[in-house]
Amino acid sequence: MHVSTCVPEASIPLPAPLAAVWGGFLFDGLFIQSHSEVRSHEILACWGQGCVELVTAACTVLPALWRQAAARWEAEDADFPGVFEYEVVATLGGWLGDFLLGHEGNMPDPVEVSRQISAELDQFFLRGRDDGAGDGSVMGAHSRQVA
Repeated sequence: MHVSTCVPEASIPLPAPLAAVWGGFLFDGLFIQSHSEVRSHEILACWGQGCVELVTAACTVLPALWRQAAARWEAEDADFPGVFEYEVVATLGGWLGDFLLGHEGNMPDPVEVSRQISAELDQFFLRGRDDGAGDGSVMGAHSRQVA
């Protein structure tokens, strides 16, 4: 396994290139990952605004994800168990879609977002402890390059 030598600090702002990559994976989780065209239409109908506005609103969770992830990366003394973008960022996008559908198109408040991010990070790092092996990646390639 490979251990990251480039650990982001929570005080460093989310780098723009990484924000773009994470935004793409958030979009993937929100609309594409379910492979349901119906779900995408339902989310947009529930949201009541355009796709650009939804993606913009969804991406407001990325700085909170960055802060929590940076703190976890600093605290973990182990290899990372998988690809962060697929297993955390896209999953968070799926959760946002579910939340919108279940709450009349309203985005979650920051406390709910923080709890969900924490839960996603817990699952991500717990997998690495449970299976004792990862896929050899620290986090997604883009995270490693810009972090």
